[in-house]
Amino acid sequence: MTAARLTLPSPAKLNLMLHILGRRPDGYHELQTIFQFLDYGDEITFAVRDDGVIHLHTEFQRRSSRQQPDRQSREKTSGAIRLLAGH
Repeated sequence: MTAARLTLPSPAKLNLMLHILGRRPDGYHELQTIFQFLDYGDEITFAVRDDGVIHLHTEFQRRSSRQQPDRQSREKTSGAIRLLAGH
């Protein structure tokens, strides 16, 4: 059986101004920003797995370990996906 897939654009943006106003109780920051979307970007594809496992996969090679998503970023991404999925 073929897994359901959804591919969406993820447009790039250029921050013209970014001011961090402070940290919220949930750990995220309040921001004031001016940005411009660019005619450039990536695509994000979501696929449903039969086992319910959330797996983050990138299709580009990184040049150094410094460019690897850190654990906190991966956990936030997985947490957001779980919230959207209702788990």
